[in-house]
Amino acid sequence: MGELKLFPDKLTINLYPDKKDILLKPIVPIDLELLEEFEPFIRAMANFVKNSEDAIGLAANQVWEHKDIPCPRIFVMGRIDIEDPLVCINPSVEFTGKTLKHQESCLSRPGKLYWAKRSKNCTIHYYDLEGLEHLEKYTGIYAQIIGHEMQHLYGDILKRVVKDPR
Repeated sequence: MGELKLFPDKLTINLYPDKKDILLKPIVPIDLELLEEFEPFIRAMANFVKNSEDAIGLAANQVWEHKDIPCPRIFVMGRIDIEDPLVCINPSVEFTGKTLKHQESCLSRPGKLYWAKRSKNCTIHYYDLEGLEHLEKYTGIYAQIIGHEMQHLYGDILKRVVKDPR
């Protein structure tokens, strides 16, 4: 008898509104002792961002398929200057500085632009795939991406569509 396959070989984006309501539920911290079990899923997320033309960030609940298993608090962020995406496990963030209004898109609501207010700076505490703890500061576009992905992790999704200026 085969093993239960917890994670699919190919990730599928959950679109809003999703029938499983995964996108609207806040997600839970992952027990770091279970990192090895979640590693295939986390690597699949990182590869998705790394190989995507459209994704610069991805929150776990955007690709989570299990209605009865709590979604782990993880996001992945692509970086312009580094080939491998940043994997943030159990992130917590403090946003600082001026708040700016930006237009953003979202993989879970394709084809639309949204207005979002994001802080210019942030400090993020997270664990990496090896379970090592990090405390890092980000500014500009990276702070914006982190804000967007954290919004997903809190069960919130962009709702204010940017009106077509034409």
